[in-house]
Amino acid sequence: MKNLLIAIASLIVVNCAYGQKSGELQLGLRSTTSLFSHDSEFGTGVGGQFRLRLFDRMNTEWFADYITTDIGGLAKRTDGHIGWSVMFYPMPVKERLIQPYILMGHCFDYTRIEVFEGGYMQERWSSAFQTGLGTHFNLSDRTDLSLNAQYMGHIGKDLHVEPAHGNSTSHLHEDELVITSDPSTKSLEGHLLLTVSFNIKINGSGITNGSTSQQVNYDIYNRLRRQDYKGDLIENGAFYISSVSDIKDSKNRISGNIGIYQMPDYTCTEIDELYDWIVAE
Repeated sequence: MKNLLIAIASLIVVNCAYGQKSGELQLGLRSTTSLFSHDSEFGTGVGGQFRLRLFDRMNTEWFADYITTDIGGLAKRTDGHIGWSVMFYPMPVKERLIQPYILMGHCFDYTRIEVFEGGYMQERWSSAFQTGLGTHFNLSDRTDLSLNAQYMGHIGKDLHVEPAHGNSTSHLHEDELVITSDPSTKSLEGHLLLTVSFNIKINGSGITNGSTSQQVNYDIYNRLRRQDYKGDLIENGAFYISSVSDIKDSKNRISGNIGIYQMPDYTCTEIDELYDWIVAE
């Protein structure tokens, strides 16, 4: 039982090790799988992104993707996306290992379909919207692995490769395929994108590598040996003794002529988390 408590406490410690603050900037690489992009085929691609956090619970992601889809070995579809998303964190922003989010955004996209035999090719430029869910797995105070699933709807002409005689593409030759589109009409063509990305924080607040802090009672040029350090007294909140009149006048439980009562070190253990209980034991 004790080992189980220690394991849970260790997880809590890790889960409280990393956080995000407004103003942070991240750079990342991403890999994307496109489902339902062309009938039953799926595509794969790579890309890059950067993030700029506007508020503690709102982040922005600016990305570029290059995705290719093989259509039965007979044709190839190429998609390029350049856009942005807003990520909202529904859970209170604390220092946590896992941070889920909701995303919504917009992008500009380019699509090209080529039939290998015959040299048939059509392309389009359009815009799209995307919405979905995702989560960050904070690996350290500067890195995270992110996973999201989003639906992207393209606003533009529909562009597909279809069999010339209505058969399945798996039993046809290249010269039996046609690229279908209707430039005079607009359609809402969509696909599901699964994206995994690795991101590195290049700035941020807190005491991290490359950042600075201001010492309170620590002189780097006159450092005492640990054995010579006499220690400091801190308030443990065990008890306070004050008169009613002093509390009313000062609006504070501590006022007037203040004295202290020094207690043993172990009385300063506060139990707020599970691992505090383990330490107290």
